[in-house]
Amino acid sequence: MELESKVEEFKRGLLNEALLQCTKEQQEFFHRIYPSGVPEKALANAIDLCNRTIKKNNAKEFLKHIGGGTADELEFIADLCARNEKM
Repeated sequence: MELESKVEEFKRGLLNEALLQCTKEQQEFFHRIYPSGVPEKALANAIDLCNRTIKKNNAKEFLKHIGGGTADELEFIADLCARNEKM
């Protein structure tokens, strides 16, 4: 039981760190998905969602920086990058 609670605490810490890297609007959306907090069984999925969002945000910023594409193209490419595990 002690180990399980430490693992959950660690996961919640990862989630909180990831949420801090998301935009205010993304954080608000996340809290609408989980209005009463993330259940323990959903923590891994919630962390994954945040990490993909962070990757997507980073890809969009990079693409803007190099001057690439329309808003739709940026969104599409950023989404592909977020799905790529190696990024």
